[in-house]
Amino acid sequence: MAKELPILPSTAQPGDAAQAEQHLYSRVFCQKENSPPLRLLVEFLKSRGQTPITPPDMDDAMLDEWAWVQVTLGYDNSRKPIQVFCVRDRGSYQDVFAEEKKQFLELLVAHDDIEA
Repeated sequence: MAKELPILPSTAQPGDAAQAEQHLYSRVFCQKENSPPLRLLVEFLKSRGQTPITPPDMDDAMLDEWAWVQVTLGYDNSRKPIQVFCVRDRGSYQDVFAEEKKQFLELLVAHDDIEA
């Protein structure tokens, strides 16, 4: 069973364009046979006090899609949105999943000597 992690608020975007973030990326590994539809993700975030900004052209059919691959979710109008990818451990994205997992584990191994 996975551990539920808290959703932490982010700091304000730097005023200097040179310091502004290039992109925001987060790794989340879902090992369930069927990843949840976007509607469940949006409802989960809302239940935790975080209301995501969905793309203006997103309709109910898209929110209920189980086979989604990518969506852009905003969290603050003054910040760049998060690119959310659902890369599954099966099908045509299995090699991408394996590579992402390998890269993530390599990042963790680099910090093995640091006490949690």
